[in-house]
Amino acid sequence: MKADGGVYLFRKLLRDAITGENKEASAEAFRKWLEDVSGQPPSYCSGNILEVPEGATQEEEVQRRRDVAEQMIEALTESNQYTGKKRNKFVVDKFAEIESKNC
Repeated sequence: MKADGGVYLFRKLLRDAITGENKEASAEAFRKWLEDVSGQPPSYCSGNILEVPEGATQEEEVQRRRDVAEQMIEALTESNQYTGKKRNKFVVDKFAEIESKNC
């Protein structure tokens, strides 16, 4: 059985916000966070494409995809220290590095 952990986690966060179990998810906390990031929250997209050779076996291919995805998530998390054009450049440069390292 396959499941989408992201959907589950989002629903849990939303439920905790509505019930008040997550104080950080209050309208006031959200407004403050949005002000702290100057109205430009970092965003993530799964539409990025890297040229990475296929694995020789199905198992190798699955592992390679997981490794590359983890590296991309790490780069995006690290990019949170920047904003605007500086963040964009950081992400583009990191993804290019990941792509070349995995070829």
